[in-house]
Parts: sequence; C-alpha cells; structure tokens
Amino acid sequence: MESSSSSSTSQLSGQLSGGVADPNGRIWLPRTTVEGVLEIDRVADLMELQGVWLLGASGRGYLFEYRPEARYVPFVGKRVRVTGRPYRFGLTASGQQVGAIQAPHFDVETIELAAGETPEDPAATMLPPAPLITSRAEIAALQPDRWVAVEGHLGSWEPAPDSDDAGHGSLALIGGDVLVDSNRLTWNAELQAAAGQRVVVTARIQRYPNEPSRLAYPFDVRPVALRGA
Repeated sequence: MESSSSSSTSQLSGQLSGGVADPNGRIWLPRTTVEGVLEIDRVADLMELQGVWLLGASGRGYLFEYRPEARYVPFVGKRVRVTGRPYRFGLTASGQQVGAIQAPHFDVETIELAAGETPEDPAATMLPPAPLITSRAEIAALQPDRWVAVEGHLGSWEPAPDSDDAGHGSLALIGGDVLVDSNRLTWNAELQAAAGQRVVVTARIQRYPNEPSRLAYPFDVRPVALRGA
C-alpha cells in the first residue's frame, strides 16, 4: 500500500504514531491519499468483525469498516485510491480506553479505482465469492490476507508440538499440502465431520517469513458436494 502524501512508511505498515486526540478517544492523523487492494472478509470472526480492509504488499493495512458496506463491493479485489484520515484509538476525555480492534483505522472520504484498473460492467452489488483455487502455486502468487476458496482433501486436526490447544489441519492440494490454522475451539464438530473428505475451505491467506502459506481462522468449510449450498 502506497501513499501519495506525507504518510510515513511506519503508518502504512500498521504503526500509527503522533496525531491529535478528540474527546471520544480517537487520535487523528492528517488527511492523506493511499493506494492498495481492497478486500472484504468473507467470514466474521469470534468478535463479529467482518472487516473492509486496504491491503498492501505485506497484507492488512488500514481497516475501513467493521462490517461489509455496499459502496465497497464494486472494488473488492481491485487496486483502489482512497482519500481520508488515518486514526487510532487511545483514551477518552474521562480516561477510558476505547477501541477493541487495534488495527490502524482509516476514515474514508473518497474511493476510486487506481490507474490501470477497469470497472466491472455491470458493477457488482453483492459481495462476490472468494476465487476458487486448487494448488499451492496459486496461493503463493497472491498477497497475504486475500480471501480464497481452496479445494482439497481435508485431513484431521493435529495439535501443535508445544501446545494442547493450538494446532492445524491440512488440506491436500496440487503441489503439496497447505495448513489450516486452528485450535480446539475453532476446529469444531463440523470440521471433524468433514475430515477425510474433499472440501472447499474459504479463508484468508496468512504468511510468515520463511514459512509456507497458511489458511487463517475464521474460515468456512463445505464438502465439495455442498459447495453451492
């Protein structure tokens, strides 16, 4: 994600500093224009966050909204140019901490397609399904935090070596397995029932340095026979 004004690299990578506080605990930075790929979560997490995000080369940058909004739907998966004000949460005038979601936020004033992008005709009016992929190479070609629907053979959940709670499942794809990050709580009865079947896992790509790509929680898992259900 790049900026066309004075926003620093640290701000765009998620570390907002400085700014002017308001009585409601928001700390505002100067108006700026940024570019990146717009993505909307396909599945809400345990905090009911189903965010609208601006992605940079390393993944999630700014959080625009906590829930999908119609005005962003035509821009999903496209590079956009956005003007507005970054902000973060601090303390209110009475000393209360606000903001449970600690991602860097952005108050959008205007949004348009970036140079070189072509609008859809007709424009989308509903959140599109995540792109269907079947190979590790396709996952590796996408930037972190893009949502994908990955078809493969689902293995059983395995605890991490140093934890009884954390763990992962595996999804056998063309070119090798991809891990599905989870724990005992999120690897629930529905997933256990799907183990051993060919399934479609809708999730976002998570990538760490020197590690293969993973599919991160939250996710949706459906047997291939029920893909359209």
